[in-house]
Amino acid sequence: MINIKDSEGNILLRVDATILREINLPGVKLRGADLRDADLRDANLRGADLRDSDLQGADLQGAGLQGAYFRDTNLRNADLQDAYLRGIDLQGADLRGADLRDADLQGAYLRDAKFQFAALQRVNLRDADLRDADLRSSDLQYAVLQGVNLRGANLRGANFDCSAWPLSCTSLSAIVDRRLTVQLLYHTLAVGMDYLGDAVSDELLAIANEFHRDESERLTRKTGDKNA
Repeated sequence: MINIKDSEGNILLRVDATILREINLPGVKLRGADLRDADLRDANLRGADLRDSDLQGADLQGAGLQGAYFRDTNLRNADLQDAYLRGIDLQGADLRGADLRDADLQGAYLRDAKFQFAALQRVNLRDADLRDADLRSSDLQYAVLQGVNLRGANLRGANFDCSAWPLSCTSLSAIVDRRLTVQLLYHTLAVGMDYLGDAVSDELLAIANEFHRDESERLTRKTGDKNA
């Protein structure tokens, strides 16, 4: 059982944490609540305060969480598919192994959050703040990344296939591995070989051709390049 409080901290009711599906409690105070494995599908918790709460394994599919406070919350292995999370505060939250496929995190504050092994396919991260976040081995295929801040974010082992890498200063200090470095290099040379020409060494070309997508053509020099 958990206590549901109003904005003044007064207890409104006590409920079983496992039967909260479609509950309508915008702005509710649940700080420090034990909601492990709770069924919160399609719940309306916009603006709710869930800081320091334990939602490990909770089902939040389709939940409305816009502007909610989840700072330092445990969301390990939680299901957040299709959840509406615009502007949410998840600073320092633990989302390791969480399922965020198709979730909307536009403008979310995700600094220092942990996303290792999280499923982030097709997630909307437009204008999200991911500074110093840990995204190691997460899956970001087809993610929307326009305007995202990746300063200091750890992206080693993350899958960015079919996503648009943000070409802004906010991605320059991201921590990447060889696989992603090769992927970015391949795309750079694929469009820039005509301009770079002889400046591209054979060694650099060989590294770019380590690109893991088998369907992509190997990069070659055009006839007439002095290194061809």
